[in-house]
Formats: sequence, structure tokens, C-alpha cells
Amino acid sequence: MRTTLALCVLILLPGVVLDGIWSRGEVHYAAGVLEANDLPWYRMQPAGFTRAENPLLSDMVYQFLPWDCVSRRLWRGILPPLWNPLGGAGVPLLANPQAGVLDPVRLVGLCLNSRSAPALRAWVRLALAGLFCFGLLRHLGTRRLSSLTGAAAYQLGGFMIPWLAHPHSGCALFFPALIWAGSALLRSGGPRPFCALALVFGLQFLAGHPETGLHMVILAGLFWLMTGTGAGKRSWFKVGLALATGLLLAAPLLLPFLEYLVQSAGFLSRTAGPPEPLIPISGAATFLVPRVFGWIQGGVWSGPLNANEVVAYIGVIPWLLAPLAFMNPRHRRPALAFGVILAFSAAATYGVPGLRDVLESLPVFGWGSTRRLLLGVVLAGAILGGLGLDVLVRHAAAPGPRAWWGSAAAAAAGLFACLAGVRALADPWSAFRESPVAWSLFLGQALGVLILIRIISGHKLNRMWAWVFLPLLVADLGYQWRGYQPTAPAAEVMATTPSLEALLTRARPGDRTLVLPVRGREKLFPPNTLQAYGLSDLRNFDVLEIPCYRDLHQRVVNYPSKDRFCGPEANLLGARFLASSVPLECVPSACRLLPGQEHACLFPEVEIVRHLEVLSYLMTGETYVQDEAVAEVKVLARADGNEDEVHTFALRAGRETADWALPQLKSRVAHRRPTVTRVVTVRDGSGRPYPRYVYRHRFPWQREWGRPVGASIRFIGSRGFLEVDGVGVVDEAGRSSLEPRQQPFFRREILLYENEEAVPRAFLLPAAKVRAEASRTDVPRREDVRPARLVEVASDHVLVRGEAMKDEVLVLTDTWFPGWQAELDTGSGVQQIPVTRVFSAFRAVRVPPGAFSITFHYRPASFLWGLFALGLGICILLSSFLVRKLFRRVQA
Repeated sequence: MRTTLALCVLILLPGVVLDGIWSRGEVHYAAGVLEANDLPWYRMQPAGFTRAENPLLSDMVYQFLPWDCVSRRLWRGILPPLWNPLGGAGVPLLANPQAGVLDPVRLVGLCLNSRSAPALRAWVRLALAGLFCFGLLRHLGTRRLSSLTGAAAYQLGGFMIPWLAHPHSGCALFFPALIWAGSALLRSGGPRPFCALALVFGLQFLAGHPETGLHMVILAGLFWLMTGTGAGKRSWFKVGLALATGLLLAAPLLLPFLEYLVQSAGFLSRTAGPPEPLIPISGAATFLVPRVFGWIQGGVWSGPLNANEVVAYIGVIPWLLAPLAFMNPRHRRPALAFGVILAFSAAATYGVPGLRDVLESLPVFGWGSTRRLLLGVVLAGAILGGLGLDVLVRHAAAPGPRAWWGSAAAAAAGLFACLAGVRALADPWSAFRESPVAWSLFLGQALGVLILIRIISGHKLNRMWAWVFLPLLVADLGYQWRGYQPTAPAAEVMATTPSLEALLTRARPGDRTLVLPVRGREKLFPPNTLQAYGLSDLRNFDVLEIPCYRDLHQRVVNYPSKDRFCGPEANLLGARFLASSVPLECVPSACRLLPGQEHACLFPEVEIVRHLEVLSYLMTGETYVQDEAVAEVKVLARADGNEDEVHTFALRAGRETADWALPQLKSRVAHRRPTVTRVVTVRDGSGRPYPRYVYRHRFPWQREWGRPVGASIRFIGSRGFLEVDGVGVVDEAGRSSLEPRQQPFFRREILLYENEEAVPRAFLLPAAKVRAEASRTDVPRREDVRPARLVEVASDHVLVRGEAMKDEVLVLTDTWFPGWQAELDTGSGVQQIPVTRVFSAFRAVRVPPGAFSITFHYRPASFLWGLFALGLGICILLSSFLVRKLFRRVQA
């Protein structure tokens, strides 16, 4: 009964930090990330909008939630979705572990809609982490109070809370269970711990972060080596067989992932590039004072890297109880084992000289981020705290007053680490001024816990007072982490906008959108967000990218020009829709510049130039001096027979600069002698208009200077930032290169264009014009191709029908990747035909003359071998029970 009550407490404890889920019926979601930073949601907030409190959690909005929506939409039948046709020109979906297609906790949420599932997923992850840690401590022989305290420290502490929305936590929740199952197998050797170890080891890889799973098995191996000294060779063989069986169970994910990994751009950059930076030793101060470097929710962080990577706070109490774990022979061996895990993880995380070089030289381990070994420090601290509390409350083996000095030494070492971390700041006193409550909590808890340990260990107080540690720890962790993982009303999750509705109304199956980036501006339709609405985006935000397609896409968007956006390569990508925050003609030269920043652009060729034209305005809350130069425009001129020359022009401030509320300026202007050229009205969620004024500057150009080739604009002001909507030229007839020549079909918070020149996604082309490697001259134009009919697009197949002429090839502008096969149906039978790679990134098949129906199937050999390995692993698990029964009969 008491154990059941303790388990119920652990199941309910996530509500301490996720109170919005149970108290207000909200969902776990990084509210305000889109509305505060990204178009078209920017300044379109609904009534009661909650601004983003933790921008570090944007990956949930930009990656994990869209992938979850895609997998839900594409999951049909028993087999999971293998391919994502909405990202880029198509990318593997199952092979991307962070998509979490086979994540066991994510599969539990399939019974809910995509908006409610994140709440259930977050709660289940924290609850399972606490339950598994409780079971490990009970396995080590601790009492319920001690197990509950250690489990709460791990469940509500660092790593699990910061990475709760990421697949890291989905993997880390199995860490205590992995150690528990392996230790039980070494101790008893029965079929149950064998199956438990195999299942846990396989599930942790299915959770979506193989790098963390690799770290966990190495740290668990250290524990098994130090505590399993009495185990025989047979027991160690069973451990190895169980781990191998776990790999077989996870093979449907691991084999496609390895196939995708070795061909991805991320793998090439990780192996060839410099190693990732480690956490400086000063970051260890956050173990006792989490807000020593500020707090991300308040927009203040002066520490290294970011708060997710550095802060690993599990409370002050576990660290002060940890020295007691070494004072009793009952727990000395597991305490020493976790002490080694703690030392090894800390040395790898904070970069002890020599150890990092050894770890990075390993062929697989060195490819990961060693700073994620902070997980070992967190779990070791929680377990040692539970073991120490168990030593304190046991009457027969309670430590004497001398044990108090160990806790006092831990408190002194923590205080020294905090002061050393503060000393590394540029303004050391800022840490005390900005977080007095955090320092008071640390000092108050340390003093109170040391006094209580002293009295209890001296047999002067009943050990029932040790129950004070648990509510004190929960209250501390609840205060520190509450709100770090925000919750929001379900209506705010990926809210729709008028521009999205316009796209959804106009888009046909197979249509793709090319989003045009503008330097420094709010992100426009961040990559993957369109996928959440069932729209195809030619970008794909992921570490794993197919290099051939990435290079083709970057050639279109990295050097922007209107001709390139509507040119042959962009048309070959099937970019039917173009999305931009400024008119299409202004995209190459539009930017937002901070003080000291510069942006360059090229001019179109014009025979005679009369004026240079700049559309810009200042955005800041301060006042500039009248006629103060705030930006300079340098123009490169090229004259026949002469050397190139550079001419410089200055943008000067007017009476006041524009703030966010530009309508309040009325007749006052932000620049010298400008004229208002247009007003773009954006309405927020309540219907209030938000006018945005763009001012025109014209500088005369002398004919003897030659032709202007390009310009660079540099913001030399000291405050705010400069918005540039375009830099162009005006010809002799008075026509500006920034005047729109193509009208958008949607013009409100963003501009949406329809590209009528886009090549169909499936088309027929004479075989003589098909090239394996595409250059700009090899790319076909729309008038050169004959469209085919795209009938169906699914996660594992694409159906195309049409009628071919002699010597024609069917080209499907979906990414080429190993595993794609094609079946040709001409009416007389079905036959397999080879799929070739054309135009460096796409797929093609040769078709006979006449009507045809071709089905492209995605059947990667890696996934098929993974299913075979899964079946083999299940057979091993079942046979372990049968062999046990057979062995007992033989003995009888």
C-alpha cells in the first residue's frame, strides 16, 4: 500500500512544473514563438496572447510538432510512414530519429489530436522517469522515503525539464531502467531481467536520440563493471546477448537511420568540421544556484552556451546528502560506482585535458556531443542523494556526527564553485543583484539541511524528521523550474492565418512553396511549419539533409535575384508559390541591419541610370540628431575603358526616428526630405490596423560615372536598427527597378505570388535532354516539357499517369534516394523498371510509347532488414523463457 502511494505521488509530481495542464486544461507548447518572431504570425496575435517566455524551446514549434503532424497525416495501416513528401523535395521520415515516428511515448499520444498530444507526452515522460528511478533505488536496497526523494530529484531536475520537449528526454527517461535491468540480470540471470534489459535498450533508441542512447549504455556499463564483480562469464554473456537483442528490436529505426546518416550533409560536416564546444567549468555553478548567470525566461543569460545546455539543477538537498552514501558499507559499492559515473561524466562534459581527445578519437562516440554526458552527472547526483538519505534514516547503520563534515565540505565546495562562476562574469555583482532569491534559497537550504543532518546523525532527533527533505526538495524544484516548459491554450497551437488560408485554398496536390528569405527580418514561414498544415515547403529544417538537393536549393536562394527566383532552376523545383515579406523586386536588396552591419546587392542591367533609389526607415525608441548620418550607401560604378570606381552616399536622420508605433509620427519623418511611397496595412488578431510606412530616397547619378553594378548599404548609426525594403536604380524613362511588375494574389501580412512558369512535379522530356548533373543551361524550361498527371502522393509511393511519345523519359522532381523502385503498368501487365538519377537530385524512368501508369515505391532495404532483425529479436525474447523451462525439466 505504501509503495502504491509512492508511485501515485511520482505520477502526479509533474504537475508541480506543468501546472497549466491540470489546472487550466492547457497543452505543453512553446507559446508565442511564432507570434513573437515569425511572419505571418508576427503581430497577428489573438486576444489574450501570451508572449514566448523561453525561446530555447523553438525546436518544438519548428521541428517536432510539424513532424508529428506529418506522421499522423501519413500513417496508414500497420507500417509507419517511411517518407516525408512535404519537406524539401522529399526526405526520409522514419530514418530521421528526431521525428520520433516510433517513439513509444509519442505512439501513446496517437489516440489524441495533434494539439493535445504534447501535453500527454510531457506528463508521461516525467512520470516514467520518476518511476524508473524509484525502481532503481529500491533495487539498490533503499527505503521508500529515500527512493522517492532521489526519484523526485531526477524527475523534476535538470536534463529532464530543459529537454522535455526534445527527444533527449524521451531517451533519458530509460536511463535508470537500463541500469536497473542490467544489474538485476547480473544478479539473478533469469529470463525476466533479460527481456527487461533488451526491451529497455531497444526502446531508448526508438525514443529518437541515438546519441543520448549511446552515452547511456557507456555510463551503465561503468556501473555494471563496478558492481558486478561477482558475476560469472555466463551472466556477462547474457548481458551482451540482451544488448544485442535490444539492437535487433530497434533495427527498423537504426538501420534506416545509419543509411541516411552516412549520406547526409550533417554527417559530413560533423566528421570534417571542428568539435562542438564544451561547457566551461564555471557552468558547474548552476548545480547549486541555477540562476547564477541569469534566467532565460526573463530574457537574461550571461553564461556560456545556453541555459538548456548548461543548467542541470536537481536541488541543493541531494548534493548535501550525497557524501553520506559513502559512510555505510551497505551502499558503498553502488555509491562508488555512481561516484565514478559522476566523475567521468563531469570530466567529459567540462573538458578535462586529454579526456576529450580520447573520446573524440573513438569512431562512433566521437561523432556525438560529449557535453550531453551531463545526463550522467544529473542521475548520479539524484541516486547518491537517495542513498545518502537512506543511510541517514536507518537506525542500525546511521552515520555518526563525523558524517556531517562530508556534507559541510560539499556545501563549501558548492559555494566555492558558485563564486568562481560569478567571478568569470564581466560584472560579477550582477549575479547577486539579478537573482537574490536564488542565492537566498541556496544559502538557506544549505544551512537548514546541514543543521538537520547534524541533529539527526547525532541521535538527538527522531529520524521521522527526514521526511522534511522531500517536500522541501519538491518545493525548491517547483519554484526553480515552474514555467520553464510553458503551457498554452490549445487554440494557440500552430494557429492559422489569412495567408495560410489563402495558400490552402489555392494549392493543388503536389504544389510546392518557395519561401524567399530576407536578411535580418522576421523569419517567414519558418522551415517545417508549412508541413503542419499539409503544405509542401521546398526547405527542410533538419541536421540530416541530402547534399545533392541541398546544393540545388541553395543555388536558388543563397544569391537572391528576381531572375533566379523565377528562373529555370527554381521552376524545376516546382515552385508554384513564392512567399515574401517584401515585393519580389525588392527581395535581393531588402534587409534589416543592426549598427555596424552591411548588406550587398547587385543591380539589373540598365542602359542609362538617372537615380539611385533606397526604400528604408529607422526603427528605434530613441531620438537621433537632425541630419545625423545613420547609413552609407557605396555604389560600384563600371565605365567603358576605365577602372571601377566606388561612390558613397549618406542616409541622414530626420527630426525623430520611427518607433514601433509609426502612425503616431503623422507628418514627421524618419529621414531627410523623403516621400511616403506606400502604406502596407497589417491587422492584428483584434482587427486593429498596423500601418508600416516605407520612405523613398533618391540620389542623382551622373552619366560619366558609368553603369552602377551593385551597392552595399552599411548602418553606421549607434542605436536601433535600419529597415531596408530595397535598393535599386531608376532609368532614363523614370522606371524604377523596385516597382512591382508581378502582382501578388495575397497582400497583407506577407506577399504571396503564383509562379506560372513552374515546371510540373511530374513531366515527360526527350531522353536526349536529360542530364545526370544539372547546370543552369541543362535545366529544362516549361515549354520543353509535357506534363504528366500526378494521381496520388503518399508516404511510401507516388502514382503518375500519362501518355508518352517515342524516346521520352518521365521525370519526377522528388529527391532521389536509395530504396526507390518503380512499377510500370501499360495495361498488359506490370513490370519493374530501373529508377535513375537526373538533374543531380531527382528521379526518372524511361517509359515506352503510349498510355502508362507508373507507381514509385519506397522500399529501402535497410527497413526490410530491420523488420527481419525485429522478428529475430522477438524470437530470442520468447526463446529465453522456453530455454529456462527446458533447463528446469532437464535438471528435474
